[in-house]
Amino acid sequence: SIVFSYHPTTRAINRLLLAEEERAEVELAEEAAREALAASRQEQERADQAGLVALMPGAPASGLGYGGYAAAPPMEPGQSVNVEQQMDGRANRSAAERRSREESLARLPRKDEAKRKQMTDGKAIDAIKELAMGEFLMPSVENLQLASGTNRQNFLVLDGKGRLQYFGQNQLAQADVTTVARELQKRGSVLFPEGTPHETAFWDPAVETDEQGKAVVRIVIPDRATAWRLSAKGVTADTRVGECQADVQVKKDLFAEVKVPGALHEGDRVDLPVTIHNDRLEQGVIYLVSRVTIGSRTITDKKPLEVTRKGSITLSLPVAAELPEEVRQAIRTADNPDQLAKALSQSLELEISLTVGDEETPVDIVRYNVPLQPRGVMEFVSTGGSASSDTTAWLELAESPDSPWIMEILIGPTIEESLKDILFGGSQRFLPPCAEGNSLLERTTSDLMAAVALQSYFKATQTSSDELARMIDIRIRSAVTTLVAAQNEDGGWSRSGAKRMETGAGEVSISSDPQSSARAFWAIHLARQAGYPVAQATYDRAIQYLEKAMTEIRADDLEIRSVLVHALGLAERADFALVNRLHRERQNLSLAGK
Repeated sequence: SIVFSYHPTTRAINRLLLAEEERAEVELAEEAAREALAASRQEQERADQAGLVALMPGAPASGLGYGGYAAAPPMEPGQSVNVEQQMDGRANRSAAERRSREESLARLPRKDEAKRKQMTDGKAIDAIKELAMGEFLMPSVENLQLASGTNRQNFLVLDGKGRLQYFGQNQLAQADVTTVARELQKRGSVLFPEGTPHETAFWDPAVETDEQGKAVVRIVIPDRATAWRLSAKGVTADTRVGECQADVQVKKDLFAEVKVPGALHEGDRVDLPVTIHNDRLEQGVIYLVSRVTIGSRTITDKKPLEVTRKGSITLSLPVAAELPEEVRQAIRTADNPDQLAKALSQSLELEISLTVGDEETPVDIVRYNVPLQPRGVMEFVSTGGSASSDTTAWLELAESPDSPWIMEILIGPTIEESLKDILFGGSQRFLPPCAEGNSLLERTTSDLMAAVALQSYFKATQTSSDELARMIDIRIRSAVTTLVAAQNEDGGWSRSGAKRMETGAGEVSISSDPQSSARAFWAIHLARQAGYPVAQATYDRAIQYLEKAMTEIRADDLEIRSVLVHALGLAERADFALVNRLHRERQNLSLAGK
């Protein structure tokens, strides 16, 4: 007998050597993917392209190949292993995404109609549909320029040797696109934008059975109270395959629920409501262990709770947002704004765990990360005059027993220049500027309102130059894009403007804040009135969130209600009865509420 064997040396495929038909199919798919990205860039509505995608606790993390990476090395026969989960970012497409794919296909140029009709088999059509949603892009200069202009946070790069590399959005935006494209093409790489996370998990263990054909795999299922369907598929050495399914109901008979604020200020002392849901013990002792960490300081407290029946237990947990001494020292000794901003970027990490009786292993653990904001209110005071020679001005500040003042003096030749300095920052400063004590969302919202007001002022007075008008226009467009991208799925905005936050236990989502959402909507509404495009879907989602938040706010919380009423009034959706009540209670409102 004669056995033929062929073992060629492989390398990355040169696209010039591809068959003409296959090359045309790839180009058609690339064009669909580019148009899908361009549409999302214009609409600014897709949260998965916002760069601030929020991941719920225990929710999936998107990734290449359904997020499934080998979680364990090949096992020895008879060995068992714990396999951690990875989450699928593409397996469970929603109806809205499917409609978006069809719309992307419908936008394909008519010149490719003949090629479209040729690709009638299901495999080719499915491939184009996946590519139209941006499953991958060839690393051409045009594609990279388009991708760098979108709001996607990061990408995965797969080269011709099967190596996977993380490529952050900032890296792409700051790099030389031509050089990056040439390097990626040399490696035979393709670019994978990350997709939307969904409620689908994917495990990819490398499992070998023992001599009896059995293997044990332990899978950690997310502890969220829901139902899971597990599907297992196997293949033998002689390529015989089989599969089975099992439905699993996940529930917890003892867990804690904590309500935490969106942010805390330095020095705040709060009582956090904690609810313990007990469906496990009829009688016994449950220990609640709390750990509060700020910087390098951790405070641990353990409370025993006597239970005599099943049910819910509600208690309050006192928490103090006090900065440790080394952080205070870093703030005092900061030499420049960057060091000060880093020292002020602190957060409070809260961990709650429950144990039963003498057991050492916690039954339930929950973790929260609350950003800490420095105390302080930014206030502008202006004065002007004329002088024919050197002039000395005296500034006397009131006493501040609580904390030191941070002052910035801006000197400008005209009122118009001073107004511009407020928005863009002046070049002449008496004292070095220090980091502001507000979040990115608050600064963006304030900048957008100020920019729209300045644009209106300069148009009315006709005193601005073309360059200044262009700078204001760019600032408005940039702020609108940032706010639209930061909008959560529920239509609101978080206090910090971020959708997720990194903690010791991984990434957690940040819920929307009614007051911050009302101000963000106010700013977007002003920009829309000034003629800047804001997608109707973005506008409507924000209104729906504000209306829902109005029903959830306590009736006696007039401060928040006044802010929400003002925002809804801009869209002519305010409740007249509530407006009338707030008017009667105006003497009890603060200046901000009025």
